[in-house]
Amino acid sequence: MAWFKIESGIVIQKQPDQGEGFIEAPDDVVCGYLYDGENFSQPPVDIAEENKAAARQALTASDLTMDRIAEGVSLGLTTWTTADVIAFVQYRRSLRTAATTGVALPERPSYPAGT
Repeated sequence: MAWFKIESGIVIQKQPDQGEGFIEAPDDVVCGYLYDGENFSQPPVDIAEENKAAARQALTASDLTMDRIAEGVSLGLTTWTTADVIAFVQYRRSLRTAATTGVALPERPSYPAGT
């Protein structure tokens, strides 16, 4: 057990010994937990922030595919107007939106199509 200071329903300090204004709770409670007067709980997960981070990672992971597409276009092996290229470019556009707004990530299309 440990001792915790609560302000506005949020754990702001943890210490091993009792102090004025501290309440006792299990050791697994940490600063940032919520306290409703009876129970401690983890704060809700910010889904939007998780989506933003995942979108940034997906953009980075798709950079190589965009390089392959650009190379294929420059070599005349494909064009910017083929369905699979358009789908992949639109996917990256949706990822950029998700990276700034936190909306759900789109499904990654295959490139080339069917792979």
